[in-house]
Amino acid sequence: MKFKDIKTKTKLYGGFFSMIMIILIIGIISFLGIQNIGKSFKYVGQKTIKGVGFISIMEADLEKLMSGYYRLLDPLLNHEDRQDILSEIAEFRKSYRKAVEDYSNLSLKAEEERVFQQFLSEVDAWRLVNTQKIDPVHNEFLQKDLLNPIQLKQELLSIASVLKEVRLNSQTNSDISEYRKMSESLHFRFIDEFETGNSIVSPLLTALKNQVHVFDGAFKEYILNIEQGRRNDASRIYNNVMLPEMEKINQTLLLIVPEVDESIALYNQLNHLMVNESGVLHKKTRATLAQMVGMSIEASDEQLRKGDMIAISSNSSLMVAIAIGVVLALVLSYMITKVITNGLRRGGLLADLVSKGDLTVTFDNDLMVQKDEIGDLARALQFMVNKLRDVITNVNVGAANIVVASEQMNAASQQMSQGANEQASSAEQVSASMEEMAANISQNTHNAKETEKIAIGVSEGIKNVSVSALESLNSIRNIADKISIISEISRQTNILALNAAVEAANAGVHGKGFAVVAAEVRKLAETSKIAADEIVQLASRSVDVTEKAGLLMSKLIPEVEKTTALIQEIASASIEQNSGANQVNSAIQQLNQVTQQNASSSETLATSSEELSSQAEQMKDHISFFKVN
Repeated sequence: MKFKDIKTKTKLYGGFFSMIMIILIIGIISFLGIQNIGKSFKYVGQKTIKGVGFISIMEADLEKLMSGYYRLLDPLLNHEDRQDILSEIAEFRKSYRKAVEDYSNLSLKAEEERVFQQFLSEVDAWRLVNTQKIDPVHNEFLQKDLLNPIQLKQELLSIASVLKEVRLNSQTNSDISEYRKMSESLHFRFIDEFETGNSIVSPLLTALKNQVHVFDGAFKEYILNIEQGRRNDASRIYNNVMLPEMEKINQTLLLIVPEVDESIALYNQLNHLMVNESGVLHKKTRATLAQMVGMSIEASDEQLRKGDMIAISSNSSLMVAIAIGVVLALVLSYMITKVITNGLRRGGLLADLVSKGDLTVTFDNDLMVQKDEIGDLARALQFMVNKLRDVITNVNVGAANIVVASEQMNAASQQMSQGANEQASSAEQVSASMEEMAANISQNTHNAKETEKIAIGVSEGIKNVSVSALESLNSIRNIADKISIISEISRQTNILALNAAVEAANAGVHGKGFAVVAAEVRKLAETSKIAADEIVQLASRSVDVTEKAGLLMSKLIPEVEKTTALIQEIASASIEQNSGANQVNSAIQQLNQVTQQNASSSETLATSSEELSSQAEQMKDHISFFKVN
């Protein structure tokens, strides 16, 4: 099937359906591309970014955990501070375990799973060092309750050193200023403020504080005596107070220092474990976490590259689909528009020619055989032109027939007028004869003798009158027949005018002039018919009167024949004859008037026929606007 034979509705449906399919294909390509890109971003968002997030949480928590352990090495921390740090370490350990659990629920690649298991083993090893080595040592350190043992030992050694210097200087009689410096060195604020729950060290420190206080007081008094020159008193104070107190202090220091050394050993062990074991394992786990982050970032980059490739591929497919869609849309729109506008343009040209009166135009055969709506329109327009051409041709023929008929009707009207004039002349003659007969009848009444002769003459005259009456009756009947023909012509003319008006109405705007002519013809035909009907009625009356006259004549003849035998009744018969003659004369006068009216009507009918012929000629002139051959 050719494209132009496809229905316009199907073409439009096909064009729009093709556009919809193109849009659908573009939408599917876009949807699939966006979906694939979404999968890539979903992988990045739900796996990679989440994985990096979980790793960051683990790394941060482990850093905070390690920092907490390092903070435990701060000698200035008290028990409450250390307990807070241990609680934070427990929270960090709980938090990173939660992050580890969340990370393990992600869909990991084989290499990521391997590195993750390596991280778990490293974290477990690090946790074992922290919990099974560092925590026990720290707990023992806490139980010793000598939280700053190094500084404590330093001040204890400073006390021993001051005592040693005092002992040496007292033997060498040092300068008094040296003694004052030694006295000031005995003020140890740390020891004064140091508190501990150690059952061994705590009472010893209390004793030490008292002993140092006593020694310090004696030493100040010793210095004062030396300044005042009382060396004996000074020597006595030195030997009695200062030396015994120095011995006590030394003994106390000998008891405290071992305990402090144990705490220092625990502190050093704690520092060693954190730096050399926990710190090393912490660095390994950090390196593994960094590797895990790198793998996640690499996987993210791979997915992003994959998303970029999908986006490029989708864009290329989309551009190709759009290009194909645009080309197909242009081709379809051009083909559909060309088929529709070509048919409409040619139909418009045909309508323009028809509006100019050219009914000989025809559509091209390729458009007539076209099977779509344009072809249907072309065939309908061609059928309309053909029918209009047939109507105009028929109207033209009808107008010519009206002209011929009107001419015939004019000739018949003239003949009828001439016959009516002749009938009027005959009626006048009959009227004169009737007058003469009346005179004769009057004379018969005066001259009975001449009755027979007059009766014979009357008989002959009556016979002649009877013959004339029969001739008049035949003439009137002929007139009535002619008038019936005129009435039939008027009826046919009316029918033709009605048909012409119908055809003119079907012709539309171009038939308006012809419709007016047809209306005028119909009015003339109706007028002619009415006049002809009136003439027929008058002729019928004339026939009746003539028949009555003939009947009277037929009765009169036997009477005249009997005139001879009825001489005695001549007078009365003559009177009756006179009366009958008067009636006949009156009837003949009426017949004369009817005949004159018939003549006048015939002349009017002739005039109407001429007018009908003129109107028919005008109608032919109007119809000549159309070109039909």
